[in-house]
Amino acid sequence: MGCASSRELGSEEKAIVYAEGGLNFSKISAVEVDTTFRRNNCNGVIMQAHLIQMSNQLGFRILNSGCHVHIQGFYQTLKSAQGTYSIKDLLLLAILLSKGRAEIKSKLIYEVFDPLCTHQLDISEVKKEILIRMLTLAANNLPKLVCSEQVDSEVEMKIHKYIAKLLDAVDLALEQICEMLIVRGKIISQDTFVEVFTNFQYGQLVTTTGLRTFLLDTRAKKPKKYGRSSTLSQGSIAELPEPVKTA
Repeated sequence: MGCASSRELGSEEKAIVYAEGGLNFSKISAVEVDTTFRRNNCNGVIMQAHLIQMSNQLGFRILNSGCHVHIQGFYQTLKSAQGTYSIKDLLLLAILLSKGRAEIKSKLIYEVFDPLCTHQLDISEVKKEILIRMLTLAANNLPKLVCSEQVDSEVEMKIHKYIAKLLDAVDLALEQICEMLIVRGKIISQDTFVEVFTNFQYGQLVTTTGLRTFLLDTRAKKPKKYGRSSTLSQGSIAELPEPVKTA
């Protein structure tokens, strides 16, 4: 996960990292997932058949496997009512969990949300389309990959509290990231985005553990200012359905 922090991972974070590993993106390069996903999308949409094809080609998992029994449920949270997936959601997930240098991953993330290659995104769009999506994945959805087949009940309870702490920090974390991005104005160029995401804590913000560490560090600075009014805690996050058991 890089050198983003000297903080030793707690039992909750270790459990989440293990559960994320079940998706099997960590051995695939960010460039490879970006190229493959873009080649298999049509107008920003990826069909289930194409997701299966890409899974077989690259080796990431979309089905439950062994003790990883929440994988299918996780992908259900990304699926539309029409049974398709947004390339934005899938590529953001894949890039954050894949391997690659921070400058490459941040550039690819920006490009996902700049399909016309304008290199000019308004800060409100960056916040709504990119930052909230990133924090949603890291703080709420991915931690729910952890299941009782992987950890004992005590760690499961800790993870529920851990998620609550992460969500409590979201609003201030969003504010801090936006402040870093608007140093040259409210129109965020690709260069500025890459510079901020590459230089901040050695690329901390382009990994899921790094994002959660940032949220915890943000919360620790001013813990009394947090409540349940977080942007992500007001119904903007899809809940995981019950895990789909496999034989």
